[in-house]
Amino acid sequence: MANKCTNCGKFHSAIDGVVCGICSGTFHRECAGVLEGVVVAADWACLSCKRKRRQSNYDDTPVKGAAVSCNTNLINPIPATLSASGEIITGAHGEAGDEAVMNNTANNATLEFHVDLALEIRSFREELGSLKTHCSNEIRGVSGELKELREEISSFKAAIFACNKRLEDMEKRVEAMETNYSSNKSPAIESLEQAIEDLKMELHDRDQDLLGNDIQISHIPETKSENPIHLVSVIALKLGMTVDERDIVSAVRVGALRPAAGAAEGAAAAAARARPLAVRLARRATRDELLRAMRVRRGLTTADMGFEGEPKRFYLNERLTKLNRQLFGKARDLCKRFSWRFVWTKDGRVFLRQAEGKPASRIRCANDLINIFGEEPVRSTL
Repeated sequence: MANKCTNCGKFHSAIDGVVCGICSGTFHRECAGVLEGVVVAADWACLSCKRKRRQSNYDDTPVKGAAVSCNTNLINPIPATLSASGEIITGAHGEAGDEAVMNNTANNATLEFHVDLALEIRSFREELGSLKTHCSNEIRGVSGELKELREEISSFKAAIFACNKRLEDMEKRVEAMETNYSSNKSPAIESLEQAIEDLKMELHDRDQDLLGNDIQISHIPETKSENPIHLVSVIALKLGMTVDERDIVSAVRVGALRPAAGAAEGAAAAAARARPLAVRLARRATRDELLRAMRVRRGLTTADMGFEGEPKRFYLNERLTKLNRQLFGKARDLCKRFSWRFVWTKDGRVFLRQAEGKPASRIRCANDLINIFGEEPVRSTL
Protein backbone atom coordinates (compact mmCIF):
# COMPACT_ATOMS: atom_id res chain seq x y z
CA MET A 1 0.00 0.00 0.00
CA ALA A 2 1.40 3.37 -1.04
CA ASN A 3 1.61 6.16 1.52
CA LYS A 4 1.95 9.88 0.86
CA CYS A 5 5.02 11.70 2.34
CA THR A 6 3.93 14.44 4.70
CA ASN A 7 7.02 16.52 3.82
CA CYS A 8 7.24 16.40 0.00
CA GLY A 9 3.71 15.12 -0.82
CA LYS A 10 4.94 12.26 -2.96
CA PHE A 11 3.94 8.68 -2.55
CA HIS A 12 6.27 5.99 -1.23
CA SER A 13 6.14 2.36 -0.27
CA ALA A 14 5.86 1.22 3.31
CA ILE A 15 9.37 -0.22 3.20
CA ASP A 16 10.92 3.07 2.02
CA GLY A 17 9.09 5.22 4.58
CA VAL A 18 9.12 5.88 8.30
CA VAL A 19 6.16 6.68 10.59
CA CYS A 20 6.20 9.38 13.29
CA GLY A 21 5.14 7.97 16.66
CA ILE A 22 3.46 11.25 17.67
CA CYS A 23 1.63 12.61 14.62
CA SER A 24 1.47 9.28 12.73
CA GLY A 25 2.77 11.03 9.61
CA THR A 26 4.73 9.10 7.02
CA PHE A 27 7.95 10.36 5.44
CA HIS A 28 10.48 9.35 2.89
CA ARG A 29 13.71 8.25 4.58
CA GLU A 30 15.50 11.01 2.63
CA CYS A 31 13.01 13.63 3.84
CA ALA A 32 13.20 12.36 7.42
CA GLY A 33 17.01 12.12 7.35
CA VAL A 34 17.04 8.41 8.15
CA LEU A 35 19.67 6.23 6.49
CA GLU A 36 18.81 3.09 4.59
CA GLY A 37 18.84 -0.03 6.76
CA VAL A 38 18.40 1.84 10.03
CA VAL A 39 15.55 0.39 12.12
CA VAL A 40 13.18 3.16 13.30
CA ALA A 41 11.76 2.84 16.79
CA ALA A 42 8.02 3.08 17.43
CA ASP A 43 8.42 6.35 19.39
CA TRP A 44 10.39 8.07 16.61
CA ALA A 45 9.32 11.69 16.14
CA CYS A 46 9.52 13.79 13.06
CA LEU A 47 11.15 17.20 12.94
CA SER A 48 7.87 19.10 13.36
CA CYS A 49 6.88 17.10 16.41
CA LYS A 50 10.31 17.63 17.91
CA ARG A 51 9.85 21.38 17.57
CA LYS A 52 6.39 21.27 19.13
CA ARG A 53 7.52 19.09 22.00
CA ARG A 54 7.62 20.91 25.32
CA GLN A 55 11.14 21.66 26.54
CA SER A 56 12.30 19.20 29.21
CA ASN A 57 15.49 17.74 30.59
CA TYR A 58 15.08 14.60 28.48
CA ASP A 59 15.48 12.19 31.33
CA ASP A 60 14.25 9.42 29.11
CA THR A 61 17.16 9.90 26.58
CA PRO A 62 19.06 6.60 26.35
CA VAL A 63 22.78 6.52 27.12
CA LYS A 64 25.01 5.97 24.07
CA GLY A 65 26.58 2.59 23.93
CA ALA A 66 30.25 2.18 24.74
CA ALA A 67 32.64 2.10 21.82
CA VAL A 68 33.78 -1.28 20.79
CA SER A 69 37.22 -2.26 19.75
CA CYS A 70 38.34 -1.79 16.18
CA ASN A 71 38.97 -5.45 15.55
CA THR A 72 35.46 -6.53 16.88
CA ASN A 73 33.66 -3.95 14.75
CA LEU A 74 35.60 -5.01 11.71
CA ILE A 75 34.74 -8.70 12.22
CA ASN A 76 31.12 -8.30 13.54
CA PRO A 77 29.48 -5.08 12.30
CA ILE A 78 26.95 -3.74 14.83
CA PRO A 79 23.67 -2.39 13.40
CA ALA A 80 22.26 0.94 14.62
CA THR A 81 18.67 2.00 15.45
CA LEU A 82 17.17 5.47 15.54
CA SER A 83 15.49 6.38 18.86
CA ALA A 84 12.45 8.54 19.34
CA SER A 85 14.66 11.58 20.02
CA GLY A 86 16.60 11.12 16.76
CA GLU A 87 19.71 9.57 18.33
CA ILE A 88 21.41 6.70 16.48
CA ILE A 89 21.47 3.61 18.66
CA THR A 90 24.12 1.09 17.66
CA GLY A 91 22.58 -2.23 16.86
CA ALA A 92 23.65 -5.58 15.64
CA HIS A 93 23.06 -4.67 11.94
CA GLY A 94 23.48 -0.83 11.73
CA GLU A 95 25.78 1.22 9.52
CA ALA A 96 26.88 3.63 12.29
CA GLY A 97 29.24 0.94 13.53
CA ASP A 98 30.91 0.84 10.13
CA GLU A 99 31.55 4.56 10.31
CA ALA A 100 33.03 4.17 13.79
CA VAL A 101 35.26 1.37 12.54
CA MET A 102 36.42 3.58 9.67
CA ASN A 103 37.10 6.42 12.07
CA ASN A 104 39.09 4.13 14.34
CA THR A 105 41.07 2.79 11.37
CA ALA A 106 41.87 6.34 10.25
CA ASN A 107 42.88 7.25 13.77
CA ASN A 108 45.12 4.20 13.97
CA ALA A 109 46.72 5.03 10.61
CA THR A 110 47.26 8.62 11.73
CA LEU A 111 48.76 7.38 14.99
CA GLU A 112 51.10 5.01 13.16
CA PHE A 113 52.14 7.85 10.83
CA HIS A 114 52.83 10.06 13.83
CA VAL A 115 54.88 7.30 15.46
CA ASP A 116 56.90 6.70 12.28
CA LEU A 117 57.39 10.43 11.86
CA ALA A 118 58.54 10.74 15.46
CA LEU A 119 61.00 7.87 14.96
CA GLU A 120 62.35 9.44 11.79
CA ILE A 121 62.72 12.79 13.51
CA ARG A 122 64.47 11.12 16.44
CA SER A 123 66.84 9.29 14.06
CA PHE A 124 67.50 12.53 12.20
CA ARG A 125 68.20 14.30 15.47
CA GLU A 126 70.61 11.54 16.50
CA GLU A 127 72.45 11.74 13.18
CA LEU A 128 72.47 15.51 13.39
CA GLY A 129 73.80 15.31 16.94
CA SER A 130 76.59 12.89 15.92
CA LEU A 131 77.46 15.10 12.96
CA LYS A 132 77.48 18.13 15.21
CA THR A 133 79.76 16.32 17.65
CA HIS A 134 82.11 15.27 14.82
CA CYS A 135 82.17 18.79 13.40
CA SER A 136 82.78 20.20 16.86
CA ASN A 137 85.73 17.83 17.33
CA GLU A 138 87.13 18.73 13.92
CA ILE A 139 86.71 22.44 14.56
CA ARG A 140 88.31 22.02 17.96
CA GLY A 141 91.28 20.23 16.34
CA VAL A 142 91.63 22.85 13.63
CA SER A 143 91.39 25.58 16.24
CA GLY A 144 94.20 23.92 18.18
CA GLU A 145 96.37 23.70 15.07
CA LEU A 146 95.64 27.31 14.20
CA LYS A 147 96.56 28.31 17.71
CA GLU A 148 99.90 26.48 17.42
CA LEU A 149 100.47 28.07 14.02
CA ARG A 150 99.76 31.51 15.44
CA GLU A 151 102.21 30.85 18.26
CA GLU A 152 104.91 29.75 15.79
CA ILE A 153 104.27 32.79 13.60
CA SER A 154 104.48 35.00 16.66
CA SER A 155 107.81 33.42 17.61
CA PHE A 156 109.09 33.89 14.05
CA LYS A 157 108.00 37.51 14.10
CA ALA A 158 109.77 38.04 17.38
CA ALA A 159 112.96 36.41 16.02
CA ILE A 160 112.84 38.48 12.82
CA PHE A 161 112.20 41.63 14.81
CA ALA A 162 115.22 40.84 16.99
CA CYS A 163 117.39 40.23 13.89
CA ASN A 164 116.22 43.48 12.32
CA LYS A 165 116.96 45.28 15.54
CA ARG A 166 120.49 43.86 15.62
CA LEU A 167 121.06 44.79 11.98
CA GLU A 168 119.85 48.32 12.58
CA ASP A 169 122.15 48.62 15.57
CA MET A 170 125.08 47.32 13.50
CA GLU A 171 124.31 49.75 10.68
CA LYS A 172 124.19 52.62 13.12
CA ARG A 173 127.52 51.56 14.62
CA VAL A 174 129.13 51.26 11.18
CA GLU A 175 127.79 54.66 10.14
CA ALA A 176 129.05 56.17 13.36
CA MET A 177 132.47 54.59 12.83
CA GLU A 178 132.63 55.81 9.24
CA THR A 179 131.59 59.30 10.27
CA ASN A 180 134.10 59.31 13.08
CA TYR A 181 136.81 57.99 10.77
CA SER A 182 136.15 60.54 8.03
CA SER A 183 135.82 63.50 10.38
CA ASN A 184 138.51 62.60 12.89
CA LYS A 185 141.18 61.06 10.71
CA SER A 186 144.40 61.29 12.61
CA PRO A 187 147.61 62.58 10.99
CA ALA A 188 149.19 59.21 11.64
CA ILE A 189 146.58 57.46 9.51
CA GLU A 190 146.98 60.01 6.74
CA SER A 191 150.73 59.58 6.77
CA LEU A 192 150.35 55.80 6.65
CA GLU A 193 147.97 56.02 3.70
CA GLN A 194 150.37 58.29 1.88
CA ALA A 195 153.22 55.90 2.63
CA ILE A 196 151.19 53.04 1.17
CA GLU A 197 150.52 55.01 -2.01
CA ASP A 198 154.21 55.88 -2.31
CA LEU A 199 155.16 52.23 -1.90
CA LYS A 200 152.67 51.24 -4.59
CA MET A 201 154.16 53.78 -7.00
CA GLU A 202 157.68 52.65 -6.17
CA LEU A 203 156.80 49.02 -6.80
CA HIS A 204 155.15 49.98 -10.05
CA ASP A 205 158.24 51.93 -11.17
CA ARG A 206 160.40 48.91 -10.39
CA ASP A 207 158.10 46.68 -12.39
CA GLN A 208 158.44 49.07 -15.29
CA ASP A 209 162.23 49.15 -14.90
CA LEU A 210 162.24 45.37 -15.26
CA LEU A 211 160.82 45.91 -18.74
CA GLY A 212 163.64 48.31 -19.65
CA ASN A 213 165.08 45.92 -22.27
CA ASP A 214 161.68 44.93 -23.75
CA ILE A 215 159.89 46.07 -26.88
CA GLN A 216 156.42 45.24 -28.20
CA ILE A 217 155.68 44.74 -31.90
CA SER A 218 152.01 44.98 -32.93
CA HIS A 219 150.00 44.11 -36.09
CA ILE A 220 152.42 41.47 -37.34
CA PRO A 221 150.36 38.57 -38.82
CA GLU A 222 150.43 35.44 -36.68
CA THR A 223 150.86 31.94 -38.08
CA LYS A 224 151.12 28.55 -36.43
CA SER A 225 154.54 27.72 -37.83
CA GLU A 226 156.16 31.10 -37.24
CA ASN A 227 159.50 31.62 -35.50
CA PRO A 228 159.21 34.77 -33.33
CA ILE A 229 162.98 35.23 -32.98
CA HIS A 230 163.41 35.01 -36.75
CA LEU A 231 160.61 37.57 -37.16
CA VAL A 232 162.45 39.99 -34.89
CA SER A 233 165.66 39.56 -36.90
CA VAL A 234 163.81 40.20 -40.18
CA ILE A 235 162.12 43.32 -38.76
CA ALA A 236 165.50 44.62 -37.56
CA LEU A 237 166.93 44.12 -41.06
CA LYS A 238 164.03 46.07 -42.56
CA LEU A 239 164.80 48.87 -40.07
CA GLY A 240 168.43 48.90 -41.20
CA MET A 241 169.89 47.06 -38.21
CA THR A 242 171.52 43.74 -37.68
CA VAL A 243 170.24 41.91 -34.60
CA ASP A 244 171.81 38.56 -33.91
CA GLU A 245 169.82 35.80 -32.23
CA ARG A 246 172.22 36.07 -29.29
CA ASP A 247 170.96 39.63 -28.72
CA ILE A 248 167.39 38.31 -28.26
CA VAL A 249 166.66 36.82 -24.85
CA SER A 250 163.05 35.84 -25.67
CA ALA A 251 160.32 36.57 -28.20
CA VAL A 252 156.76 35.35 -27.58
CA ARG A 253 153.19 36.25 -28.44
CA VAL A 254 151.34 37.65 -25.42
CA GLY A 255 147.65 37.80 -24.67
CA ALA A 256 144.71 35.50 -25.29
CA LEU A 257 144.73 33.42 -28.45
CA ARG A 258 142.45 34.98 -31.06
CA PRO A 259 140.54 33.16 -33.86
CA ALA A 260 142.62 32.66 -36.98
CA ALA A 261 141.70 34.59 -40.11
CA GLY A 262 140.17 32.77 -43.07
CA ALA A 263 141.91 32.41 -46.40
CA ALA A 264 139.60 34.93 -48.06
CA GLU A 265 140.24 37.62 -45.46
CA GLY A 266 143.89 37.98 -46.28
CA ALA A 267 146.88 39.24 -44.36
CA ALA A 268 145.21 42.47 -43.22
CA ALA A 269 142.54 40.57 -41.27
CA ALA A 270 145.17 38.21 -39.92
CA ALA A 271 147.26 41.17 -38.77
CA ALA A 272 144.23 42.72 -37.05
CA ARG A 273 143.67 39.51 -35.09
CA ALA A 274 147.33 38.85 -34.37
CA ARG A 275 148.57 39.03 -30.81
CA PRO A 276 151.40 41.47 -30.01
CA LEU A 277 154.93 40.15 -30.01
CA ALA A 278 156.85 40.79 -26.75
CA VAL A 279 160.62 40.82 -27.23
CA ARG A 280 163.27 40.97 -24.53
CA LEU A 281 166.72 42.03 -25.70
CA ALA A 282 170.04 41.39 -24.05
CA ARG A 283 171.07 45.06 -23.95
CA ARG A 284 169.09 48.28 -23.54
CA ALA A 285 171.22 49.97 -26.15
CA THR A 286 169.91 47.54 -28.77
CA ARG A 287 166.34 48.37 -27.73
CA ASP A 288 166.98 52.13 -28.00
CA GLU A 289 168.51 51.71 -31.48
CA LEU A 290 165.45 49.74 -32.65
CA LEU A 291 163.10 52.43 -31.31
CA ARG A 292 165.07 55.21 -33.08
CA ALA A 293 165.13 53.24 -36.33
CA MET A 294 161.35 52.69 -36.11
CA ARG A 295 160.75 56.43 -35.66
CA VAL A 296 162.80 57.06 -38.80
CA ARG A 297 160.96 54.42 -40.87
CA ARG A 298 157.37 54.95 -39.77
CA GLY A 299 155.90 53.95 -43.12
CA LEU A 300 156.84 50.28 -43.04
CA THR A 301 153.94 47.89 -43.68
CA THR A 302 153.32 44.16 -43.59
CA ALA A 303 153.90 44.03 -47.34
CA ASP A 304 157.50 45.16 -46.75
CA MET A 305 157.88 42.16 -44.45
CA GLY A 306 156.82 39.77 -47.21
CA PHE A 307 153.27 39.07 -45.95
CA GLU A 308 150.57 38.64 -48.56
CA GLY A 309 147.38 40.62 -48.69
CA GLU A 310 146.53 44.25 -48.13
CA PRO A 311 149.46 46.20 -46.64
CA LYS A 312 148.98 47.29 -43.03
CA ARG A 313 151.25 49.34 -40.80
CA PHE A 314 152.88 47.68 -37.84
CA TYR A 315 154.22 49.36 -34.70
CA LEU A 316 157.30 48.90 -32.53
CA ASN A 317 157.08 50.53 -29.07
CA GLU A 318 158.33 50.24 -25.54
CA ARG A 319 156.71 47.52 -23.53
CA LEU A 320 154.65 49.00 -20.68
CA THR A 321 153.08 47.58 -17.55
CA LYS A 322 149.31 47.16 -17.44
CA LEU A 323 148.85 50.34 -15.37
CA ASN A 324 151.01 52.42 -17.73
CA ARG A 325 149.15 51.04 -20.76
CA GLN A 326 145.85 52.12 -19.21
CA LEU A 327 147.21 55.56 -18.31
CA PHE A 328 148.65 56.00 -21.80
CA GLY A 329 145.31 55.10 -23.41
CA LYS A 330 143.38 57.52 -21.15
CA ALA A 331 145.94 60.26 -21.77
CA ARG A 332 145.58 59.89 -25.55
CA ASP A 333 141.78 60.05 -25.34
CA LEU A 334 141.86 63.15 -23.13
CA CYS A 335 144.46 64.90 -25.28
CA LYS A 336 142.35 64.26 -28.38
CA ARG A 337 139.25 65.54 -26.56
CA PHE A 338 140.91 68.74 -25.24
CA SER A 339 143.14 69.32 -28.30
CA TRP A 340 146.43 68.63 -26.58
CA ARG A 341 149.09 68.02 -29.20
CA PHE A 342 151.61 65.67 -27.64
CA VAL A 343 151.44 62.44 -25.63
CA TRP A 344 154.31 59.92 -25.62
CA THR A 345 156.26 57.40 -23.57
CA LYS A 346 159.95 57.39 -22.74
CA ASP A 347 161.80 54.79 -20.67
CA GLY A 348 158.46 53.36 -19.57
CA ARG A 349 157.09 56.73 -18.42
CA VAL A 350 154.01 58.52 -19.80
CA PHE A 351 154.29 62.22 -20.70
CA LEU A 352 151.97 64.77 -22.28
CA ARG A 353 152.25 68.41 -23.42
CA GLN A 354 149.58 70.85 -24.49
CA ALA A 355 151.57 72.62 -27.23
CA GLU A 356 155.04 73.62 -28.35
CA GLY A 357 156.87 75.56 -25.69
CA LYS A 358 154.57 74.26 -22.92
CA PRO A 359 156.05 72.22 -20.08
CA ALA A 360 155.68 68.43 -20.22
CA SER A 361 153.75 66.64 -17.46
CA ARG A 362 154.48 63.12 -16.29
CA ILE A 363 151.50 60.87 -15.60
CA ARG A 364 152.03 58.33 -12.84
CA CYS A 365 148.43 57.73 -11.71
CA ALA A 366 144.83 58.73 -12.42
CA ASN A 367 145.06 61.62 -9.94
CA ASP A 368 147.62 63.28 -12.21
CA LEU A 369 145.10 63.25 -15.05
CA ILE A 370 142.41 64.62 -12.70
CA ASN A 371 144.68 67.48 -11.68
CA ILE A 372 145.18 68.40 -15.35
CA PHE A 373 141.80 67.75 -17.01
CA GLY A 374 139.40 67.69 -14.05
CA GLU A 375 137.58 64.86 -12.33
CA GLU A 376 134.50 64.59 -14.55
CA PRO A 377 136.34 64.09 -17.89
CA VAL A 378 138.67 61.52 -16.34
CA ARG A 379 135.80 59.58 -14.72
CA SER A 380 133.97 59.46 -18.05
CA THR A 381 136.95 57.71 -19.68
CA LEU A 382 137.22 55.02 -17.01
